[in-house]
Amino acid sequence: MLTLIERFDELTKRLRVSGRNARATVVRMYTRCSGENSNETVVRYAFTLPDGEEIRDEYVVSESAGGNIRPGDSLGIRYLPQDPRQHRRAGPEESAMAGLMIATLCSLLWIGAGGYFVKLMLQQPEPRRTLTRSGEIYDYEAPACSRPTPPRGNRSLREYRD
Repeated sequence: MLTLIERFDELTKRLRVSGRNARATVVRMYTRCSGENSNETVVRYAFTLPDGEEIRDEYVVSESAGGNIRPGDSLGIRYLPQDPRQHRRAGPEESAMAGLMIATLCSLLWIGAGGYFVKLMLQQPEPRRTLTRSGEIYDYEAPACSRPTPPRGNRSLREYRD
């Protein structure tokens, strides 16, 4: 996961420093099956470089954003002049990076909280400590039974009174 973040961050930095802007046009949108009972909307776009070469690519949009995009719409693109295949839509890299960072942070917090609760469950309770009349501290252990069990047989209740 960290390697993915580092690569993403490296390309983002390179695009900021030496990237060029271009306008792409949404060429096509379609839906494809992404798993059992799940579909995803794919946006295919194209942009033209100053030398006339056309670069085509696609990306998956969320369900909420998919309704806002139509074929013929314009997208901002930032690309590397020495390798135009390395490009991104302008703007989303910060939000994508923030999303990756938030996901990583949440994962670490979740793991830490789980470890803390496991530690609490495995921890032995501290014995209760009590002061004696002489001022000494001793560990209090509750007696197993407060009164001895009565022997079997017919005895009067007076024998068991304190």
